[in-house]
Amino acid sequence: MRHLINLSFCFVLGNLLIAQSSVDTQLNSINLEISTLKSEDNPFKQIKLTAHFHASLNEIMAALNDVNSHKDWVYRTPESRLISYPDDSSIIYYVMLDLPFPASDRDIIIDYHWKQDEKTKVVKTFSKAINYSQEIIPEGVIRVSHFESEYILTPINEKEVHLEYSAKLDPGGSLPAWLVNLGVTVGPKKTMKALNRLIKSGHYKTAKIHGIEELNYPKIK
Repeated sequence: MRHLINLSFCFVLGNLLIAQSSVDTQLNSINLEISTLKSEDNPFKQIKLTAHFHASLNEIMAALNDVNSHKDWVYRTPESRLISYPDDSSIIYYVMLDLPFPASDRDIIIDYHWKQDEKTKVVKTFSKAINYSQEIIPEGVIRVSHFESEYILTPINEKEVHLEYSAKLDPGGSLPAWLVNLGVTVGPKKTMKALNRLIKSGHYKTAKIHGIEELNYPKIK
């Protein structure tokens, strides 16, 4: 019981500090909006967010597809690494999630794939947790078996993209849903802020992802 109280305190304190912080100009610059949804069949809230990035489709896709570097910008992800490329538009990879003490860390094996509409150039990505017995579960870690997420990247022009993201996760174990739901928007905020910072650094400026085409508007003569 004491562990549960300590964990509750960590989550509540974290949310209070974020709520009392000054306006974040970096999040404002991407027009970030976050909402949560409740589901009848899942006590854990589903996340939905929208954002506006000054970047090309290839830059954003390069960041998403560079799974070995997710640990550098995805919130509380100390480990992320590639397992395999099943084909040119899909990846299987490993992710470790660092949860606040005294909760046990989680890990996920993710099947991730993407596709682009030939006419609109809208890109959709899909991720889900899969069973993958080849990856041994580390001692003290709980493997997540229920996770789904989706990105929708809508190009406005060659250097601007409207991003939509949704995700639902059941962390498993004994974490109560009300406790997880308290901090459910914290991770997405910090992750989008870090992604924007990474994009602005120019790290993926010359990246080209196989099969991803930019939206080309007719040039005015």
